[in-house]
Amino acid sequence: MHSLSNSARRRRAVNLALTAAAFAAFAVALRPLGAQGTAASQGFGYPTGQLGSRASASVGAFTEFDETTPLNPAALIGWRNAGVHFQYEPEFRTTEAGGSTIRTAINRVPVVLAALPLGDRAVIALSLSSLLDRTWRTDVVDRRLVGAESLYVNDISGSDGGMNDIRVAGAFHVGKWLDVGLGAHAIVGLDRFNQTVLLSRDDPRTTTTTSTEFSPYTQSADIRFSGSAFSAGATIRPSTHLALALSARRGESVTLTRRDSTLATGRVPDRIGAGAAWEIVPRTVLGVDADWTGWSSLAPLSDRSKPEDALGLSVGVETPGPRFGGRALTLRGGFRHRNLAYTAPTAFSGGVPTDFQQVTENAIGFGVSAPFAYDRALIQLYGQRALRSVAAEKSFTIGVGISIRP
Repeated sequence: MHSLSNSARRRRAVNLALTAAAFAAFAVALRPLGAQGTAASQGFGYPTGQLGSRASASVGAFTEFDETTPLNPAALIGWRNAGVHFQYEPEFRTTEAGGSTIRTAINRVPVVLAALPLGDRAVIALSLSSLLDRTWRTDVVDRRLVGAESLYVNDISGSDGGMNDIRVAGAFHVGKWLDVGLGAHAIVGLDRFNQTVLLSRDDPRTTTTTSTEFSPYTQSADIRFSGSAFSAGATIRPSTHLALALSARRGESVTLTRRDSTLATGRVPDRIGAGAAWEIVPRTVLGVDADWTGWSSLAPLSDRSKPEDALGLSVGVETPGPRFGGRALTLRGGFRHRNLAYTAPTAFSGGVPTDFQQVTENAIGFGVSAPFAYDRALIQLYGQRALRSVAAEKSFTIGVGISIRP
C-alpha cells in the first residue's frame, strides 16, 4: 500500500505540474496574435488580395480592370447586364517547422458579388470579400520532461475566421475615355481560436490507444472586428489599345472587441492600386499592376504581432484560346511578387522567437474561362502556386468562379 500511495502521489504531482504548464500555455494562446502554424497567417491573417476570377488567374495583373474584384469601383462598368458572381477557392499549404512538416487545407469563399446596371451609364453593386483570412490548424507532438517522467504532449491548435469587407459601390460611364466609381465599406469579422493539449505516456503518432490517465486541456478565445472605409477609382482609356486605372481606399476606425468589451482601436488599412492594360496584338492583352496596402494602421490592435506595410507587383497576359465543345476559351496567366501583412519568426532560442522577418511571396497563376448558356454564364477555372520566404512554406490554390448574367 505504501508503494501504491507513493506512485499515486507521484502521478498526482506530474499531473499538477503539467496542469500548470498547460494553463501557462493557454495564457499565451489567449492573446489573439500568438504563434501560428503557417507563415502566411501571422497576425490577423493572410491577405487574400480580394481578387475576382480574372484577377486571380493572372495573380493580380488585371486587378484594376476586373469587374468581379471589389477594389476599383470604376471596373463595375463591365457589368453590362444584371448578374451575380461567386468564387470557391481551396488552398493547400505545406510548412516546415521544428523539423516537422505541417500540412493545412483551407476552404475559402473569397468573393461574392451582385451587380445591377442603372440604364446604360451606371452600375451599382454589393459585394462580400475576404480582407484577411486567419484559417489554419496545427497538430504538433513533443516529448517533454516533467519532474522525473517523460511524457508526450500533443498540442492541437487552430483558428477560423478573419476580417471581411462588405462593399456597396457604384460606377458611372462619363465617356468613351473615362469611367469613375465610389464605394463604401463595412469591415467586419470574427476570429475564433481553439487549443487542446493531450498528455500521454505513449506516442499518439504511433498508437491509436487514447490515454485516460490525464484529462485533456482545452481553451478558446473569440475576437470580433468592426470598422469602415471609403474607396474611389477611375479607368482612363487614352487610346483604343491602352487602358489605365487607379483606385484608392481610405480607412476609418476599426475596433477589436471580445465578450462585448473593447480591447483596442486602430484604423482600416489604406490602399492604393494602379494598373495598365495594353492590347499588344488583337485580343491579346498585357496587364501590369502595382498595389500598396498600409497594414501598419492595424498595429494598435495588438501588442505582439506588428503589421507591416506591403507592396505587390504583378504582370500577366490574357489571350484567346482554342475552341472546346463549340465554345471560345480565354487563357490567362501571370506572376506576382509581394510582401504579406505580418512578420513571422525566423530564429529561436530555447523555443522563444528571437528574430522576425516580413514574409514575402512569389506566385504564378494560370486560368481558363468559357461562356455557357448562350453567353449568360461564364465559368473561370484557375490555379496558383506560391512560395513564401519563411518556414519553406509552399501553397497550391485552385479556384472556380461563376458569373451569371441573365
